[in-house]
Amino acid sequence: YKVQVYYQEIRNLDAFALPGGYGTKSAPRRECRRVLFTRITNPEKFAAAKNLPAIDPWLAAMLREDFTWADVAAKCRVRQ
Repeated sequence: YKVQVYYQEIRNLDAFALPGGYGTKSAPRRECRRVLFTRITNPEKFAAAKNLPAIDPWLAAMLREDFTWADVAAKCRVRQ
């Protein structure tokens, strides 16, 4: 059987994005090459999202470039 990965799409960065950039999408697991997961710990901070730029240059670069775990951990302030 085929494993699907379901995710929330936040930005309208690709040609297949949902109108407005929000919604649930899925992809076959075998097609998932670069995946960044987050755990929401402070949902009250979502109100500040309206102050974010339309496109984050670092996240957009992840569609074109490879990053090490150390790069991602430093940028995202991952606690280990």
